[in-house]
Amino acid sequence: MSSAQLSSEITIAPADPVGETARELIGHLCAEMTARYGSAPSPFSATEFAVPRSVFLEARLRGEPVGCGAIRSLSTETGEIKRMYVTPQARGKGVARKILAELEEYARQFDYHTLCLETGTRQPEAQALYESIGFRRIPAFGPYVENPTSLCYEKTLGSARDSAATTTALPFRIRRINPESERANQLAEALAGVTIDCVEGGASIGFMQPLSHAKALAFWRGVLGQTERGERILLVAEEFESQRIVGTVQVVLTMPENQPHRADIAKMQVHRSARGRGLGAALMRAAEAAARDTGRTLLVLDTVTGGDAERLYTRLGWTRCGEIPGFALWPSGGFCTTTIFYKHLASRATRHQAED
Repeated sequence: MSSAQLSSEITIAPADPVGETARELIGHLCAEMTARYGSAPSPFSATEFAVPRSVFLEARLRGEPVGCGAIRSLSTETGEIKRMYVTPQARGKGVARKILAELEEYARQFDYHTLCLETGTRQPEAQALYESIGFRRIPAFGPYVENPTSLCYEKTLGSARDSAATTTALPFRIRRINPESERANQLAEALAGVTIDCVEGGASIGFMQPLSHAKALAFWRGVLGQTERGERILLVAEEFESQRIVGTVQVVLTMPENQPHRADIAKMQVHRSARGRGLGAALMRAAEAAARDTGRTLLVLDTVTGGDAERLYTRLGWTRCGEIPGFALWPSGGFCTTTIFYKHLASRATRHQAED
């Protein structure tokens, strides 16, 4: 397989730093650092990455989680790269470089002028990687000053305008909703606003125009109840600076007893003001990851035929089953055709068996 083909199979997306996959990857990182240095790295605190101008990313190779990396804020002008890790079996395949490239793009979006990081004297491969992409050695800083095994690096960044890849990017965070720790009314209000905007824009997502605030609010309160009962996974996308919710998607887990391996993707919505910046794709990847973490291996969804969403799902590797004419109504009236998609998710057990 060529390096270009391999690179196309590596996906990087924002993730919940306290999700099951993140905890597993951080656990592997801590175990490896303990083996190399005799002690674990500083304790992992998810709160470091739950504030503006920070992000936690997960890397997947052919759908399997293989790495992570994060940025936290050190100052107005400086971000620090943390929790860089790639599983041993995925090393040498460009995963770390791709994570670092994505982190640099986020750093530019956050208006950081400099990125810094710390690695160790017993990680020559990490030193070589950082130096090969423009990081330079600097004196130890902060908590690393008194650590004789610490090596610190920094890199000066250009502005977001200097990077063509980020000129239309919107910094956002995707997180999984935990109803027990959320302000339910405030959350329902925010989600209702997204749904009303989508319906006003002509999205066929189960509602007719005009969609009243009361009806949208009642819908989301019902969804939050189902989420609290474990019947659905609810993901939201928030702008970093304003923390405004601009997108959402659901993974429906309640299935007949003979379909425990399946889940539905439902109500994928992006506010019109946030479209065209890759948010829909990021939400879908996060939904797939969340479904995989519950052991689901088959996902199903439906969407309006010929729309932007249909093209998005095709790009993301979903398989088109066929069309159902007159399946639903447009919000303004009149029948629309619906396309059914499915996607198989390789379970971790299946992946390991295939590798064996």
